[in-house]
Amino acid sequence: MLLTELSIRLVSFFGILGNIYQGVHISPYDQSFNTWYFMEKANSRLEDTKSEFSYSYTINEFGCLDYPETDTTGLRILILGDSYSFGIGAHQDSSWAIQLKSILEAKTGRSVYLINASRQGSDPFFSYMVYRDKMALMKPDIILLGLNSSDLYEVYARGGYERFKADGSTATKKSPPLAWLYKYSHLGRYFMKKAMRINNAYLYKESQEDQLIIDTQEKIGNCLEDFKETAHQHNAQFIPFIFSLPWEITYGHKDKILTLSDRKALSQDIISIRDCMNDYYQTHDISAYYWPEDRHYNAKGYKVMAECLSNQLLLKLSE
Repeated sequence: MLLTELSIRLVSFFGILGNIYQGVHISPYDQSFNTWYFMEKANSRLEDTKSEFSYSYTINEFGCLDYPETDTTGLRILILGDSYSFGIGAHQDSSWAIQLKSILEAKTGRSVYLINASRQGSDPFFSYMVYRDKMALMKPDIILLGLNSSDLYEVYARGGYERFKADGSTATKKSPPLAWLYKYSHLGRYFMKKAMRINNAYLYKESQEDQLIIDTQEKIGNCLEDFKETAHQHNAQFIPFIFSLPWEITYGHKDKILTLSDRKALSQDIISIRDCMNDYYQTHDISAYYWPEDRHYNAKGYKVMAECLSNQLLLKLSE
């Protein structure tokens, strides 16, 4: 009996260690960087090898994805966002950004020059600082910022502008109490879920979620207004767009990312492609469009994003 119990505990212990070291559990707290600018290392190569796929990505001298040379005098589009905007889950030439470029060129007859400064784990505040201090110098005509519900929880955990320190470094919020217990113990997670109604790596109680969302929506909304104003100063058009994550479609989760109908400065610029994506998967099996374990879209899923976005973006460009 004792041996059986010990075996179960050891399996659980090594199971959680496997989660930690394979990247499944990464604490959203206690992040620090020696810079304000959350970008890939210039002139580097990123290898992303998972159980379901293996892709490599080439980063240019600006810390952006290195795309084949195109006409730099064409429509200049800056892409910002997290791993979905970066294109994780597909070949570098099969992201939604590349597929959007092809669609726009075919439908407008204009050449499109892409600048993609997205990075895995980014959020609107990181994207804004990268644009304001770095990418504005590249004079994009349009800035496309990808937004999804993960931004809510990342900004909740990291904070807003206060993360950017006067010495040029970045430091996010400190871990709340019992974070170590959640990280290392299955039994601890079970206790937190049942007794404290905590069932997430962000360690907030279920009863706090509604207020958390409202507060964080306000922070993100303020950041986007700053984004728009800065873009206007640089003669660029800022277009944030909201898209669905695969499991939100699969499980029919409620949209939680942004409620900005009362923000007149932004309401005319934001594009939502959630309905378009959700409608598409009413007649197509979404399991063929994303990686179930990794949870990123594949090339087919990114094509759906590109097509949904292109339709509304073309309307914007014709206004």
